[in-house]
Amino acid sequence: GTGRVTSIRLRLLRWLIGPILLINLAGAALTYMLAWTPAQLAFDQVLSDAARTAVSAGGQPVEAAVANTLRKREQIRAATLRAVVLVEGLFTLALVGLIWFSVTNGLQPLARMRADLDGRDGDELAPIADDGVPYELAPVVSSFNDLLGRVQAGASAQHDFLANVAHQLRTPLAGMKLQLEWLGARHAGDA
Repeated sequence: GTGRVTSIRLRLLRWLIGPILLINLAGAALTYMLAWTPAQLAFDQVLSDAARTAVSAGGQPVEAAVANTLRKREQIRAATLRAVVLVEGLFTLALVGLIWFSVTNGLQPLARMRADLDGRDGDELAPIADDGVPYELAPVVSSFNDLLGRVQAGASAQHDFLANVAHQLRTPLAGMKLQLEWLGARHAGDA
């Protein structure tokens, strides 16, 4: 069967961005809870104090104060949520950009190696320079250089074989040429 071609860049991005986004989302939820819980407790205390004050003052209606406090509470809650979503959105974009830049920068040695190989002629079998090659690519460069050495040895053996065959054919052909010239000179004298 045919294997699916995968991209190292896409694999790295998937394995880096996914977990970071999940951690960022959990951080946003935690930040929201930490920011909102004290505010909610303060509002609940204000409501409780207003209810106690109304009861101690002879049971006067406190509906307006409670409605006003609840409205402020929802406004502050919405503002807190918007701020957390905005900040976390900006952090997420910054992290995705940083990860993209880091992965692209980390894959530069592969791009340089590919450019070096693409720039070679078809008959250039010199080994790839292994100085400055990252540790993770050293085994690939070593294996590729071994392959180039085997190809060069095979090309050399093929060249030597063809040179030997050409030499072996030249000797009998030279003898046949001399015999043909001798026969041609002999028959020319008979004519």
